Amino acid sequence: MSAAVIIIERIERLARISAYPWNLTRRIFSPQQSEAEALVIGWMEEAGLSTRRDPVGNLIGRIEGSIPGGPAIVVGGHIDTRKDAGRYDGTLGVPIGIAAVENVIRGGSPLRHAIEVVAFVTDAAGRFGLPRFGSRAVVRRIDPDLLGLDDDYGVALREALQSQGLAPEMPPSARRSPDEIVAYLEVAAEAGPALELSG
Repeated sequence: MSAAVIIIERIERLARISAYPWNLTRRIFSPQQSEAEALVIGWMEEAGLSTRRDPVGNLIGRIEGSIPGGPAIVVGGHIDTRKDAGRYDGTLGVPIGIAAVENVIRGGSPLRHAIEVVAFVTDAAGRFGLPRFGSRAVVRRIDPDLLGLDDDYGVALREALQSQGLAPEMPPSARRSPDEIVAYLEVAAEAGPALELSG
């Protein structure tokens, strides 16, 4: 089976995990998000990546390069969604990153740099109306006041983090130093009609 077919199948599988049957809504720190993350962890481990979460819940799959613990090429995306999302919105980057790692490993060439596939949390402005919380934490752009943001049911981001066993007072420790990352790549579906109109 080709990598493209596997990627599409995985995206379709993720798209079936939703809070509602009539549209795709997968809020961060929800049961649906946990189910989607379990799938992604399985795919990462199948590809040969070790998996972990950082202090804000970003899911990280990593394969080491020639220097264990050395800097990484990072491929990113997210698997939480906004309300009524498209199946490729943001999600595309994660299965493509996993497939790329599988192809590199299959090629058998030694890796100079580590490769990481990262599913950032709350990258979509969904449950708390706060876009890019996970990636903001990585670049240390988190105002502690943001942890008090509420969802539609009055649950604060701080409480949601605690419910997942995460430490809301620890976002600074999710920060990555620039010398830990060689390059960042993200494949994303275009939100507008420019590509379609251009043929």
